[in-house]
Amino acid sequence: MIGPRRMREVAAQFGGTEIVTTDAPLYDWRDPYHALLAIGWPRFLLSVLCYHLALNAAFATLYALSPGSVANLASGRWDNAFFFSVETFATVGYGVMAPQTLYGHLVATAEIFLGLLSTAMLTGLIFVRFARPRASMEFSRQATIAPQDGVPTLSIRLGNRRAGTIFHVDAYLTLICRHQTAEGQTMWRVHDLKLMRRRVQALSLAWTVRHAIDADSPLHGLTVEHLTEMDAQLVVSITGTDATLAAPVHIVRAYDPPDLLWDHRFADIMTVDARGRTRIELAKLHDVLPA
Repeated sequence: MIGPRRMREVAAQFGGTEIVTTDAPLYDWRDPYHALLAIGWPRFLLSVLCYHLALNAAFATLYALSPGSVANLASGRWDNAFFFSVETFATVGYGVMAPQTLYGHLVATAEIFLGLLSTAMLTGLIFVRFARPRASMEFSRQATIAPQDGVPTLSIRLGNRRAGTIFHVDAYLTLICRHQTAEGQTMWRVHDLKLMRRRVQALSLAWTVRHAIDADSPLHGLTVEHLTEMDAQLVVSITGTDATLAAPVHIVRAYDPPDLLWDHRFADIMTVDARGRTRIELAKLHDVLPA
């Protein structure tokens, strides 16, 4: 009797939340370029090493199949053929061993050509991995809900950890919650939450994203118990252009119901010193006070 098929699980991070997908490939090697950019540095370096060893092992075997094709290559010494392949692949050539037959020259020509292509592709992959822009922004560990001008307001604070500016910064806040239809079908609904200020022209240090929980808000009348029952999640995403890199950057953060602090507000992190300079204390980015 055949047992149930074991399902493969792939975990991914989405804004601090782990999402598990079953029967999905961890990396799609049908698209090797994307896969080699998606994997971490240890796996990337291990993949490159395996490729290098496998390719040189294959060419070493080709050299060993024809004794005498390489000068000074002792018959039966596959290890010497392997190291000759490594030197040929890297176009080093120490002069001790060299192709001396047509067969040897043809194999060496093919290996040098493949080595040049591999070096070019590897250089491009490493450059892209290093050059990919990454946002160095940090979100507050918790979101606060407190009255502002008499209206309950949801606030999320973020800070730019780099000594630079991000231009044309856009913020998006959504509420994702589970909903059961009248027919008994369970589905997920996504509600866009209107922000009091959705865009800033330049973000140098800190910004507080706010949503007024008025009568038109999807959060109106909901409590933490309601949000927990709905498996609700708040997702905030930030996009902008890094002035130093001149490239787009983005970052996402998700908040669960326990991450919401009711009747609290963020402590002030902006002060003016004795010389009239505005100071932002990023060490207090997560500090909150009772409303």
